Amino acid sequence: MAKTAKKDNLEVTVQQDKNGIYDVKYQDKSGHREWELSHNPMRDIIPKLAFARAYQFLSTSANPAALEALAEENEKPEHRKEDKDVFFNNNLMRMYLEATTAFAKKQGIEDISFPLVKYNHSGGHPHWEAPRWPVMHIVPMDDAIRFETAVKNLHGDDGYAIIKKLESPQNYRMLQVDLLRQRKIEPLALERHIVVGGEMLSQVMNLLCQFEYGTVERSNGGD
Repeated sequence: MAKTAKKDNLEVTVQQDKNGIYDVKYQDKSGHREWELSHNPMRDIIPKLAFARAYQFLSTSANPAALEALAEENEKPEHRKEDKDVFFNNNLMRMYLEATTAFAKKQGIEDISFPLVKYNHSGGHPHWEAPRWPVMHIVPMDDAIRFETAVKNLHGDDGYAIIKKLESPQNYRMLQVDLLRQRKIEPLALERHIVVGGEMLSQVMNLLCQFEYGTVERSNGGD
């Protein structure tokens, strides 16, 4: 295999920027790429972090009380007769996470979030237990209390207005939302974890999150 001597002629480079954060450059000289160098999606978080700030890790998951309440409601004859799914499924969880993001943004709170479990599947629905799996949130330390308050008030007037806007006009999940709201059951459980400085967090992600070099996926049509 040929080797290049001049830096400018390298096809693939992994270099650090002025802050020591690695990035990749790929020059396609052949015009027919069969290999590619890609990065871990976690690396997308690094540019969003301010070195001078401290960040609180929190996690959200479906509140066990909400899971139980909707599971019991789901078994009622009137729902079974109409073939309605009232249980706490992944679509409901996703909606509550979207509402959390929108509610936090409305209050000027930075929320970087990602699921602790990445679900890969070819067709079909996510696993029925997915709402129980933690979703991680990275929030500036000075916004952590307000973020926690927002999560606990998703069924309050302001949070409920955001949910109604997200669900309009189909309102597929409003039955579950209204049931939980009427019973004053919070939809999400929240747990606090560690606090890490922005510079330390950036560098840890930078050094732990791998790049991936592999073959390019191509369609059967040869595109």
